[in-house]
Amino acid sequence: MTRAVNVVSAATFAFICLSSCGGEKTPAWLTPTSLDAMTTRDAYDAVEEGMNYAKVSELLGPGRYEGRLSAGGHQVVWSREGAEDGGSFVTFDSEGSVVGHYWATRSTRIPFELKDQFDNTRRNGDFADQFTIFVINGPKTSKFGPDWRRAVSEEFAGDLDEIVIVGVAQLEWVPEMIRGQIHRGFPTEKDRWVLMDWNDLFTDAYGLDMGKCNILVFRPDGTTLFQVAVTDFDARVFGELVEAVRSAQTEVVAGPA
Repeated sequence: MTRAVNVVSAATFAFICLSSCGGEKTPAWLTPTSLDAMTTRDAYDAVEEGMNYAKVSELLGPGRYEGRLSAGGHQVVWSREGAEDGGSFVTFDSEGSVVGHYWATRSTRIPFELKDQFDNTRRNGDFADQFTIFVINGPKTSKFGPDWRRAVSEEFAGDLDEIVIVGVAQLEWVPEMIRGQIHRGFPTEKDRWVLMDWNDLFTDAYGLDMGKCNILVFRPDGTTLFQVAVTDFDARVFGELVEAVRSAQTEVVAGPA
């Protein structure tokens, strides 16, 4: 069974191929190791698509092998040095070259209390026991943010009893004098509510990119499942997001082994 992407939990980052890998051998380019897979954000920022595993391992240290995604990519995970949460995951193709890499700075959904454009207060506890997908947009995402929100909404439209999709607006940049005007520009339909993050609570907590659409996915227990910062719609990245959620749904239904 394909294993969902896990960018969190710094405990026991030993190199393993989990039983969920279906008995498949680990790739020849990935050298087994029992060392902790720790890295820093500065080191991670040097990772580029096309790099081979040896170069990435040189930058970040050895990684923990998570297994093979159904799309064919191999997932390797690093934790954040000096912290009990956060870190990165890197996807390699069959030849050991980087085809995708993402960073998460926290392992859990932060406590929050924010209002939507209708003045309704939403809290962290409102999303307990459900998968939560936050689609977070800022001042520079108007050209591509709606495409990602639409794709997420359409993909999981039949799962709304299990999955909550939450739009969040990054608004700290808005001058006080025009905040009312900006507020009135949000959708008026009650089912299109958006959290108004006037203090960029999410941006600071998760190290979000203000120039991109940031997507955060949390499991029902509040732990981070997936995090990515995107611009134009990318079917491959969207497929990885869907893969992570669908695999995690299967694991929740199956329960502990």
